Amino acid sequence: MIATMTDAPVVRPYQRGEEQKMAALVNASLADEHSLTVTEDMIHEEWTDPRLALDNDTWVAVAADGRYIAAVEVWFEGDVPPSDDGPITRHIGFTVHPDYRESHHALFTELLERGLQHALERPFVDPTRPAVLRAWASAHDAWKQGWIARYGFQYVGCGFTMIHDQLDDLPPLPAVPHVEIRRWQPQLDYDLWQVLNDCFVDDPTYQTMTWEDWNRTYHESPNANPNLWHVAVDSRSDEIIGFVLCEINDIALDIGLPQEGWITDLAVLPAWRGRGVRALLLGAALQSMAAEGVEAVLAGVGSFSPTVATRHFDALKFRILRGVCTYLRPIG
Repeated sequence: MIATMTDAPVVRPYQRGEEQKMAALVNASLADEHSLTVTEDMIHEEWTDPRLALDNDTWVAVAADGRYIAAVEVWFEGDVPPSDDGPITRHIGFTVHPDYRESHHALFTELLERGLQHALERPFVDPTRPAVLRAWASAHDAWKQGWIARYGFQYVGCGFTMIHDQLDDLPPLPAVPHVEIRRWQPQLDYDLWQVLNDCFVDDPTYQTMTWEDWNRTYHESPNANPNLWHVAVDSRSDEIIGFVLCEINDIALDIGLPQEGWITDLAVLPAWRGRGVRALLLGAALQSMAAEGVEAVLAGVGSFSPTVATRHFDALKFRILRGVCTYLRPIG
C-alpha cells in the first residue's frame, strides 16, 4: 500500500539504538537489487567509522509509527585522513523507502538539502586543494538518479556485478585465429604482471601496478586459485596477449550460501581487442569453474558507458545482478 501524508513524518537526527530501523530502510531500498541483507550488526559497525559520526552526520525521516522512511548521511572520506594528492572527497548517501517516494516529495527535498548543506559547511583540512561531493544510485533506479542529477551532480560511470548461473549449458569455446588458451604456469607470472599494465596504457585513470602489489593482490588472497587462471597467447609469436584471473569463494559454503566463482580480472592488449579474445577467455573461465562445481560465476564490470561495460558478458548470457552509478559535484 502506498503511504500518504497522514503518516505525518518528521525529520530528525539519527539516534543510537535505532540500528534495526536503519537496516530495515536500507533493505527495503535494495529489494530489487538481489544484494546481501544488511543486518543490525553492520549498522552498528558504522558507529566506529572515522569518516562519519552517525548521530551528527546523519538525519532520518520518521513516520508516525516510528519506521524510517528515508535517511541522508554525509561521509567525510577524504578528510580523515587527507588523501595523497587527489581531491578531497565527501560522500552523501540518500536512501528512500520505495513505498514513500511519490507521497513525500517536499519532505525528501528538505532531507537531502540538509545533508548537502552539512557536507558543504564543514571546514576543509586543506582549503587549497580541490574538493568533490560524490553520490551514487542503483543502475536500475531512475528515480534516484533523477534526484541526484537535479542537484548538480554529473554522471561519472557505472559499476556492475554480473552473474552467470546457467553453467550446465555452456557453449563450446569460439575459435579465434592465431589465439590459443593455456593454463597459468608459475613461470608466466612476471609476464602477466607486465601485460596487465600494458593493457591499460590507453586509460588515463589507471595507476600502474607494482610487482609487489601484483603478488599481494593475486597470490596472498585466501581465495586466490591460480590453477583457474587462463592465458591467451598469440600462437605465431608465443606472446601473451591477455588473461583472465578467477577464484572460488569457499567461505560461502560455511555460511550457507551457494559456492560462487569470481572473475577477478579480464585483460586484453589494445591491439587485440575486437577480435573475440575476451569472449574466448570468459568462456574458458566459465568452463573451468563449472568443472569445479560452482553454482554461479560473478564478475565486477565498470565503465563510463553501461552498454560497453557489459556487452562481452551479455553475449555469454551473463545478466546484471546489481549495479551502482557514481556522480560527482565540485565543491567551491
